[in-house]
Amino acid sequence: MRRRIAGIMISGLLGLLLFPSCTTQRITPAQPPQYTEEINRLQAQLQQQPDDVNALRELGVLYHKTREHRKAIAVLKKVLSLRPADLRSACYLGLSYEFSREFLLAKSSYESALSDSLQNAYHRWLRGRVNLLHRRQLRNELVLMLKQNSRYPSGVPAGSPRQKVVVLPVTYLGNDNKLAVLGKGFTEMLIADLSR
Repeated sequence: MRRRIAGIMISGLLGLLLFPSCTTQRITPAQPPQYTEEINRLQAQLQQQPDDVNALRELGVLYHKTREHRKAIAVLKKVLSLRPADLRSACYLGLSYEFSREFLLAKSSYESALSDSLQNAYHRWLRGRVNLLHRRQLRNELVLMLKQNSRYPSGVPAGSPRQKVVVLPVTYLGNDNKLAVLGKGFTEMLIADLSR
């Protein structure tokens, strides 16, 4: 009975980790429109004034929209070096990293912008992206663990006792301090119940 309950609980946790799209909105790139005139205009403007932060930001955003993510990253990094508190640039820099499949750099970009920013509309969006990338990282680690586990035909490495059960830690990511203790308490309850 305990094994069945533990199996159901582990299946539920795996479902939450493997299917985060049920709880978040996915960003899919739209077909890029032609922005060549605007890009040419901004490049000409930047030849006159190379440190024009607004023109640099708009150029980086246009590079991102036209899926030239390497160029967008270079331009948006320059914007953030000139104006570190520019959250719009931080958002597009993180997105460009994501579309370049550099998820750790995207996450660190979002986190550094969060540490410098005050609460506003961008802050909530950045927090959501950090949480999404964290779940993606956990999912990838879980898939790797499952692949490593599938190497053993019995599911247990040779020499390991068959009575051991692994309980993954449960972390509460919300803002309510009253519920924050539930993560640790739930993990301890699982360990106590499964140890009987």
